[in-house]
Amino acid sequence: MKKTTIVTRILFALFLAMAVFYLGYQLTVTFSPGIRTVKAQMARVDDVIEVDGYFVRDEFVFEHEKTGIYDLLRKDGEKVPRYGDLAIIYESDSDRKTSNDLQELERKIAQYRALSAETTEMVNADSVNTRIYRCIYSLAGCAVSDDYEEAAGLVEELSAQVILKEFAFSDNTFVQDKLDELEGEYAGLKVVQNKRKQVLRTPYAGYYCHKVDGYEEILTPDIILKRTPGTVLTLFQTMEPKNLESSFTYGRISRNSVWYYAAFVTEAESKGFQKGGSYQISFQNASVDNIRVKLERIEAGEGSSGVLLVFSGNDNLADTVGLRREKCKVTIRVYEGIKIPKTALRVQDGTAGVFCLSGVQAKFKPVEVLFDKDNYYICGADFTKKNALLLNEDLIVSSKDLYDGKVVE
Repeated sequence: MKKTTIVTRILFALFLAMAVFYLGYQLTVTFSPGIRTVKAQMARVDDVIEVDGYFVRDEFVFEHEKTGIYDLLRKDGEKVPRYGDLAIIYESDSDRKTSNDLQELERKIAQYRALSAETTEMVNADSVNTRIYRCIYSLAGCAVSDDYEEAAGLVEELSAQVILKEFAFSDNTFVQDKLDELEGEYAGLKVVQNKRKQVLRTPYAGYYCHKVDGYEEILTPDIILKRTPGTVLTLFQTMEPKNLESSFTYGRISRNSVWYYAAFVTEAESKGFQKGGSYQISFQNASVDNIRVKLERIEAGEGSSGVLLVFSGNDNLADTVGLRREKCKVTIRVYEGIKIPKTALRVQDGTAGVFCLSGVQAKFKPVEVLFDKDNYYICGADFTKKNALLLNEDLIVSSKDLYDGKVVE
């Protein structure tokens, strides 16, 4: 009887120990943080640095006496031939008005000449009225959307339709009579205008810009390409623009389609650059991003002056030809691969890799780190390799003391 009691007590003690162990296990599972994972996903990341530098061009400034009233004939970024017209100088406002009247007469003469071969039988008044209404309706839309370029074309079309309607209800001599009248008026004004205006022309071919800042003769390609980095840095820090108050300028010409952008960066920032390499630049005040440029020069300066970078480009855009000092972003390289949190990267026997959750086990997979960014890495994505990391695999990011094949769940 006593033996049975002892055995019973022993069994009861074992059962109680097992219950306590099971309860402890359940509490550990319930309240421990457990295994945290993230999915392996593809990502594309640009290696970008921000720099502050100067545009440099082979530029010629047009200067003229400060007299008269002028009209510029070219737009920024427009390619102008040698001896091409740049501006017209008038002696007075009335002379400018005469010029504008001549342009309006030229437009009307062209319209009537286009109608001179037509006949009234070819004109349908109803269809002309319909086109007039459509032009007026479209003009209202342009006014709302501030589309002035489209509006200018519609005004031209509306004027032509009004003339066509006038033609439809007139006799056959109407067009020729009107044309003779306009040509006579034009000839009279032309004689007066030729005596009272001066046309300014460029001695060089190139890309026009109406803006002149006084640095055209100070910042030249020879300086940034041939002088020492220290000399260039000193120039950037001390240069003053030329005083242009004593002369009248009406723009400048970049005599070469190639422009340069020069800036200083730190030694660490210069590591990814190579002379002759192709890069992409996005300027702060340009409407076009990722302008393709070539690195013409990379040279370290004396002491702590930094590293001089000189890029060249040939995209002469309307909103970049007038820029001088400008901040930009330079894309050194674009990396594409699998994005991995830094907490997921482990080193096993000298090999960098990650642990993936495979069923209830941790599976180690080696990776090649291509780019280090903030709190993650971009790793190579070669899915043909044995034991390669695959997309959408679960990367373990929170567990400790992992090894290949360890049961973690």
